[in-house]
Amino acid sequence: MHQKRLAPKTILSYATAVKGFMVDSDIEVTAEKMKAKVVLPETYTVTTDRAPTKDEVKRILLRCNLEAKAEVAMMASSGMRIGELPKLKVANIEFGQPGEPSKVKIKAKLTKTKKERITFISPEATELMKEHLGKRINQPNEPLFLENQDAIYGKIMRALKKADLRKKSEGDDVHYELHPHCFRKYFHTNMLASGVDRGIVEGFEGHKFALDSSYLRATDEQLLEQYKKGLDAILSYRIMPH
Repeated sequence: MHQKRLAPKTILSYATAVKGFMVDSDIEVTAEKMKAKVVLPETYTVTTDRAPTKDEVKRILLRCNLEAKAEVAMMASSGMRIGELPKLKVANIEFGQPGEPSKVKIKAKLTKTKKERITFISPEATELMKEHLGKRINQPNEPLFLENQDAIYGKIMRALKKADLRKKSEGDDVHYELHPHCFRKYFHTNMLASGVDRGIVEGFEGHKFALDSSYLRATDEQLLEQYKKGLDAILSYRIMPH
């Protein structure tokens, strides 16, 4: 795994999985044996990534087809994980009035933390979603996107390349400095900069500790009020039509 240049965190995850399998198979694995037999890497940063700028998000969107535009706009304006997108159905979105955000309800079984949460998408993302869905918008059980996570990831990475944004901070970095997960960083950074309560921002993103704090004590109306503080900072420009 070292030779394949996997990240230390990834190697540790694999080692933990193997240890768990052995324990489940009734093979004794003591801490002493692990230390003697397995040399685990020290954790360190193998890639420097960042949040894209507002102009860079626009450049990416302009190089996407309609479906990819809707996917990027959803992530950038909601803080959702890319893996959540293929799991959502039309019924998960409560579409707002024209010019208003839409509420997205993510059921516990679909989330990484296994806790239900709500977030919002911007008016612009809402319009892209409506255009993308077309007649399917009237079918509650229809998936929002027909692609799996890998297909969405690859499509966005190709858009980054077309926008001349698929670059590495350092030549020996494992990953590119911009990738789909960075849209969560974009959302997080701009919401905090707009004065939105940190616990609520983390709650929108589905971070576990925030879902046990101020996020759960806020009503949907209060969450929407907080969300609107950050609207101008995320997706408040017009995207060229598809």
